[in-house]
Amino acid sequence: MAPPSRRPRIIGPFFLIALLLSAGFLVWQKHQREVAVAMPPVVEHQVVGGGNSGDEVVPRPDLVLDYADDLKLSAAQRQKLEPIIARYRKEAAPLEEALSVEQDRWERVDVEAMGRDRPSGQQIAEHMAKYSELSGRLTRLRYAYWPEVAKVLSAWQRHQADLFWVSELRGQPLPRRFSR
Repeated sequence: MAPPSRRPRIIGPFFLIALLLSAGFLVWQKHQREVAVAMPPVVEHQVVGGGNSGDEVVPRPDLVLDYADDLKLSAAQRQKLEPIIARYRKEAAPLEEALSVEQDRWERVDVEAMGRDRPSGQQIAEHMAKYSELSGRLTRLRYAYWPEVAKVLSAWQRHQADLFWVSELRGQPLPRRFSR
């Protein structure tokens, strides 16, 4: 009597399970890549309307007079800077006041909202649009005046002014008495 003939299985149950798991894993990976591409990058700080080409730091022009002693400004430099800074302050004052008013108004809205519903999306959008527009104008003004100020300063003084500005933005204590 001849043994029964068995046909060999081409695909066994374990091979089939492994194939299905591999296909599922590939589909999951593709989905993860699509999600990663669709998500925008996280931006912690963004300059609105800077009008600058790179990462260049542009301080407030009046910062150089605020730290005149630390920047070791000469009398001649101070004399050249004072009219430029006076013009800047004259133009910047209404923008800074409007920003302050907008911030105060928003804080009142936020405090009033504590007793009732939160501010609506439209209120938030209006506030952000107004604040961004004013902030952008102030930034553009800073960029417009800084080249005039920078012409009066030495390279070391410009660098020190940049450091003071960055420290102010970070809310850190300002570095004092740098040596050349």
